Amino acid sequence: MGSLANVSIDKICPAAIDVPSSCKLHVTGRPKDFARDWWADAARAGQLATLHLYSEEAELGPAMLPFLANAGCTTLFWAPAFAALSALYLDGDVVSILLHASLRLRALHIKAKFLTVCIEDPEAVAMSLEEFSAMYGALVGTGMVMLAQALQKVGKAVERVVAATEHLCEGISTR
Repeated sequence: MGSLANVSIDKICPAAIDVPSSCKLHVTGRPKDFARDWWADAARAGQLATLHLYSEEAELGPAMLPFLANAGCTTLFWAPAFAALSALYLDGDVVSILLHASLRLRALHIKAKFLTVCIEDPEAVAMSLEEFSAMYGALVGTGMVMLAQALQKVGKAVERVVAATEHLCEGISTR
């Protein structure tokens, strides 16, 4: 078992899990199903590679927000009502995000080597955003352009940002 590289856990929550430290975990399920310490421990240890959380209703308990902020996973999917969030900070190699029409973020900040943004209602998202920045190495799709245009349409100044870093070279910001 020492050569085990990836483990996928789909809609089950074992009481504990013991995998080699180099093994990456790919976890799918509902937030309330993962009320166990092992997956938070795996996230802090850098073993959680993919986290795909879903629900029909808002299940974002107070304990979930600090966990998500410190998960360190390379891919995060979340498909519930995000009504409890007012700010979202994403930093990863590959970030793909769908901004749902019901999402009312006050602040959204993204750093990614490869960034994909899809938006259901760009003007609704732009109206609620007070702070926005995105830095990326490569941009995939037109979602970021649509958001920048929507921000300008609702009267928010948008600046192009150029940065000389190893992987992040340009972006946009409302600051």
